[in-house]
Amino acid sequence: MLLQRAANYVKATYAIQKQYHFVRQHSNGIHNQLFKGKVQQISSRSFATRFFATRDVNQNVSIDDQLIQLELEAKRLTNQDINLNSPRQVASALYGGDGNGGTSKQILQQFAVSTDLDDEKKRFQRDFSLLVLEYRKVKRRVQDLNKSSTDRRKERKSIGGNEEKSKKSDISRLKQSTSPTSALQTMAFSTFSESDKKQNDMVKSLMSPEAVTYSDRVNTLFNPIQSKNKSRIDKYWEEALQSLSKPSAKVIVAQLDPSCPMGYDPQATPNMLTNSKKVVKKTTSGMKGTLLAFVREEKLKNPTNVILTRVGEFYEAFGIDAILLIEYCGLNSMGGKARAGCPIQNVQATLDDLTSSGFKVAVYEEVNDIAAKQTKSKGRLKSRMLAQVVSPASPSYLYDLVLKDSGTTKDALYNSPSARPYIGVIHSASGYSVVEVFTEERLVRVTERVTAEAVACRLSSNPPADPLFYVPSMKEEEMGVSGTSGLINTLPFLPSRWSLENEGQSARRHVKKVSPSLHLEMPRPNVSDIERYKNCILSAIRANLDDDNDENRSENYILLATDDNEMRNLTNPLYSETAIQLGLMEDPHIPSLVKYLLPATAPKACGQFLRRWLLTPPPPSVANAMSQLIDYMKHDSPALPVFEIPPTGKLLSLIRAGEASDQIFREILGALKATIQVIDLFADDPRSEEITQSLMKILRFESGLVSSAENLKNRCLDAIQLIEEVVLEENHFQERLDQISVFEDDIIPPIFLERNEATWRGRIKREASGDAYDTVEAAARALIEAVKVDFWGYTDVSDSSTAKEGKNPVLHDYHNNLINLKAIPTWTEEKDAYYHPHDRNNKIIRSRYTTQRVEDALSKYVEACEYAKVCVEEVLKTLSRTLCETGHLPAITQASHTNLILFTSSQHAAQANTLGWALPEIFDSDEGDVPSACRFVDLHPYWMDKSDATLNSFDLDGMFLLTAPNMSGKSTIMRSAAAAVLLGVCGFCAPVAETSFVKRFDSLFVRGASADIPTENKSAFGAEMGDISALLRACSNKSLVFVDELGRGTSPKDGTSLAGAVLEDMAKTGMKGFFATHLHSILDMPLCEDAKQNILHKRMEFLEKGNEFRWTYKLADGVCTDSKALMTAKIFGISDKIISRAKELSYFLDSQGQTPSQPAPILHKTSEDSNHHEDIVGPDGTKNREFQSEALLILEEMSGGTPVCIEPKWSPPAKLEGVSIVYVLSFNDRFYVGETDKFAARLRKHRYKPHLTNAFTMAVVVEGGKTDAKNLESRLIQRMAREGFDMISTTDGRKIKPRNR
Repeated sequence: MLLQRAANYVKATYAIQKQYHFVRQHSNGIHNQLFKGKVQQISSRSFATRFFATRDVNQNVSIDDQLIQLELEAKRLTNQDINLNSPRQVASALYGGDGNGGTSKQILQQFAVSTDLDDEKKRFQRDFSLLVLEYRKVKRRVQDLNKSSTDRRKERKSIGGNEEKSKKSDISRLKQSTSPTSALQTMAFSTFSESDKKQNDMVKSLMSPEAVTYSDRVNTLFNPIQSKNKSRIDKYWEEALQSLSKPSAKVIVAQLDPSCPMGYDPQATPNMLTNSKKVVKKTTSGMKGTLLAFVREEKLKNPTNVILTRVGEFYEAFGIDAILLIEYCGLNSMGGKARAGCPIQNVQATLDDLTSSGFKVAVYEEVNDIAAKQTKSKGRLKSRMLAQVVSPASPSYLYDLVLKDSGTTKDALYNSPSARPYIGVIHSASGYSVVEVFTEERLVRVTERVTAEAVACRLSSNPPADPLFYVPSMKEEEMGVSGTSGLINTLPFLPSRWSLENEGQSARRHVKKVSPSLHLEMPRPNVSDIERYKNCILSAIRANLDDDNDENRSENYILLATDDNEMRNLTNPLYSETAIQLGLMEDPHIPSLVKYLLPATAPKACGQFLRRWLLTPPPPSVANAMSQLIDYMKHDSPALPVFEIPPTGKLLSLIRAGEASDQIFREILGALKATIQVIDLFADDPRSEEITQSLMKILRFESGLVSSAENLKNRCLDAIQLIEEVVLEENHFQERLDQISVFEDDIIPPIFLERNEATWRGRIKREASGDAYDTVEAAARALIEAVKVDFWGYTDVSDSSTAKEGKNPVLHDYHNNLINLKAIPTWTEEKDAYYHPHDRNNKIIRSRYTTQRVEDALSKYVEACEYAKVCVEEVLKTLSRTLCETGHLPAITQASHTNLILFTSSQHAAQANTLGWALPEIFDSDEGDVPSACRFVDLHPYWMDKSDATLNSFDLDGMFLLTAPNMSGKSTIMRSAAAAVLLGVCGFCAPVAETSFVKRFDSLFVRGASADIPTENKSAFGAEMGDISALLRACSNKSLVFVDELGRGTSPKDGTSLAGAVLEDMAKTGMKGFFATHLHSILDMPLCEDAKQNILHKRMEFLEKGNEFRWTYKLADGVCTDSKALMTAKIFGISDKIISRAKELSYFLDSQGQTPSQPAPILHKTSEDSNHHEDIVGPDGTKNREFQSEALLILEEMSGGTPVCIEPKWSPPAKLEGVSIVYVLSFNDRFYVGETDKFAARLRKHRYKPHLTNAFTMAVVVEGGKTDAKNLESRLIQRMAREGFDMISTTDGRKIKPRNR
């Protein structure tokens, strides 16, 4: 539509251009005409704007009309003719009288936001300021259009065009009026708003004269129609460009040139349409020896990587790479061109955005070019090198981090995305084997004999790094399966978003087929299958990455799976549908299971640990070990040290790369020391051997390393000794600024010394740096003496009274790292000795002065600081190399895993005590004396508080055929039971009571309500049948299945028939679980006798009285054939009219032969009592050892229990959660007594107070509940106050209540 209008106005455009100068000379007269609906005269400068204003349904007025409206409104406000272009007239109207006041934008904005509207003058000033601001805004738009029009006339004049060229220029101007540089940029190219759909469509329609679609334009980049040469842009990027969503990124695609490997055209202008007929000006852009030529060469070497190049204080990208920065990193283009960049301090965040989206980035750094510095040539290209290829498998940028500040190093360690593993899928006669390769940790995890559905769940739950490696079976390779269509049939586990490898070097590789004859070695003695699988995938990864580094050879990777039965998984990984239904994969309608397993304050790493275990349940021995450890944490654990859980893979990568900073080593020290402290704590416990063995078994499973507790402790001690010989401890690190070379105050600005020394001081111990510290201090003394003599006028450098300057004359030039004078001292007789210094670019600073002596001393001091910086950096790098060479990385790896295991288990135990969850007992599936598959006691939904939920207790000893009314809790009890058995079989607490148990199962399958999957061309019924097909293939008599409302996506007859057949097969096979349905005809089906023996009829009870009913959410024996659909519909807002009509139609159906529904029996529901607690906030304090022993004895005597002592900063044991606690805080010779039911949260609140991080805590459990705890608190306060303890508060000492209250 827009292009049709444009064509109609082209002729008029040229005629207007001829009258342009005449109209410009008389344009002032236009603004004085009265506004009568539209302006009679127009100027060429507003033509394009007025044209595009008509595109909107609202028929917005043109810019000239807006100016006239604003001038008329100004006349109405001021009752006089006023020129809004005149600052004097505006000031006169705004302030009155002579107009003494400013009219800048900031001043007008202050008036515009005034809220004092009772004053008439201030109200006028606000309205008038708003009007002037709007007038200036519109005026600027006019000036922008005038400027662009003048530039185009100059361009046509320089080219020497004729009338035809003029017309073409006008057409181009019409199209370019929607560019980001035009006045409509904000409206047409901003982030999506309510009118973005129309704006985005307009952008697409103006992309080319032929009005091609955006998709066609992208296709043309990779398959040029008019060009004889093939596109040099790798086809890897076609999908990335097609999936762009931001208009600001899509509009730049029009500038891309297929003759450049990254698509960058240096001559392109914002929104210009590139085509083969355009005129290319002569330029040096892209010529050999330029930055652009360098980037193009590197793009040819790394065609599927984003190229990010260091240019001074920025990292820049060109062409497609720049568009990706705009799309995924939120950066802006440079001048509207296909060029973008980020500051050096934001490089890790930029890389995180790209790697999180699945891209690999090649980062190029500048190298110190001595020849360029000597010649001082600005035109010389700086030398650059490939620093690192950052990828989803290795997302941390490990370059120049040794002496970075702690915030930068912590960002690299904690805040960058978790590394994605490479995954290989190997097909064999026994099924699929999944090989996960963690390149940062150099670990390989192998899971054998899994189904296609389990592989699909693994790929979708946490997408791997590209590409996915697929090794077909030998039979498939013999059949010659190499084409795309043949490969698709053999990969049923692939999510629909994955494409397959096409033939050709430039094809995008999501899946890479690996030939088993080339990479998978033949079976041979003493080499297991999983070892062969590991070697095969590692060989394929190295070949794909062209990696010839010997350190990445297969023998340097640790295998996390072994052949012994102890470490073999008996429970298969979850299927995708099961993981979704249990809240382990993202679904906004299903509560997240992991969220309720940990306190809200638990770190992200703990949640990731639990999620991984639940998606791939561990071997039985490991799950039992975790259950024992959590049981210990729940009931018997002492206070625990502070755990450090840095990401192990990134930690090891930093050490191996020699880029570990002092802050990283402090994190390692914390993990090592916490590991030793816990081993010592467990050694003093009566259950020490059992708990220690459990911990070591889990540690072996997680790290792949076998070790005893004593051996691990000794190796941790050795590593600590090595690190502490070099790195300052944490408490000394805070004193770093006090160590700056300040010998005398105010002689030299301390900020100058800090600038030169802060990067390396306070990081290592002084004795580890050799003579570096001494050299700096000697140079600093010499510099201070030179400054005293030449700048201060000291006659005796040791006597401050001889100084001739009373006020500090020394100035600090931060950018040039200089100290100098503002003027030559008046007291000096050697004025010729003072001269102007040079800045960092060797230019003279004519406003400053220095002397040769000061300049020489300054130079030596800076050189000494650089030498010290190099020394400190080399010491830290040497420490990294030493840790690697002396074999301490395994100890660091195990310590990191130990901290994660212990912190996760303690946090989960504390949360379980808070929620009232218990550990169900786990039995092996072959134990015949266990009466049923599961026993649930007090089962309730994991996302509900126990006091608010209905508790169900039952034995799952067959296939439950569950019938119940709508909204009665069928899906809830099924999801709750499935989550409980999964948690139990993994060794975690579940929402059940302690007498519950679970038999170990081989597969868990949960199938909920279906929805259409358009991306896979599946209807809801098709998706449902696909999942049921997987269930029937994979499940056995040792499986637990939960199927909800099968067959409702098709006709009632067909749905009932299918549901009956599936139920019969499941029951006949011996599966246990739930089968919920509203298809009541299934109850009368002639199922086989083997199936009937395993089917038990269950229903959900409800209460009914007259026409009212309510749900009880209780499971009971029997059948319910009344779904109560109409009553449920009425409760949820369906009108009585619809309900009445539905009843009439129901009678009609009954008359056609269907059996009326029968009401279900009535059952009464009991209510639950809930407890309440009050928050008590205590004062500040620090620990006091003198009276602690006496207070501890009093607490033990009065409570009758054994108090738990908690050191400052240590975490309270999990056994103190979910029970009533009385505690004593000791700090600064003062004491505070409190009670709570949520001890960990209360202690955190106390520790938020100043100095309270050093408080010593004593706590005891009160068996009688909250009332007894309050009484004990009051009596304890009274006694301690009588015996002379300095109590912060005695208010609660008067609150003794009788127990019967």
